[in-house]
Amino acid sequence: MSKLLSRIFLVIGILLLTAALVIGTVTLYLKRLNDAEKILKELSLLIPEPYDGYITEDADIQMPVTECLGRDYIGIIELPEYSRRLPVCSDWNRNTVNHIPCRFTGSMYDSSLVIGASDEKGNIDFTRELSLGDRVSFTDVSGACFD
Repeated sequence: MSKLLSRIFLVIGILLLTAALVIGTVTLYLKRLNDAEKILKELSLLIPEPYDGYITEDADIQMPVTECLGRDYIGIIELPEYSRRLPVCSDWNRNTVNHIPCRFTGSMYDSSLVIGASDEKGNIDFTRELSLGDRVSFTDVSGACFD
């Protein structure tokens, strides 16, 4: 009888640990989504009315940076076909890139901007579905919009 009882407690313990891991993972995922949405909402309020940006040969132009909720951002990337609109951090950061896209290098003004992101759910998890010709829009924090 005690062997059966100890096996029951072992199974219950394993189930409880599994449930705790699942709840923790889901909570972290929802917090990251909520953080990105909160940042996007605040950042959108800081960006002036969008206007058409242009690419130039002058590679010395620095992208403007705006501080929002404790981090620096360069703008918002939008992929309408995938209903995604995400803030973009100004500098690459391994901790941040897991839930918010970051500038890896370059500038939008000279067409050398490289944005890195995670393929975690809620970030840029649809990258395998991207097709040549999909519309991508980037609006920097000064309001310059590049399609």
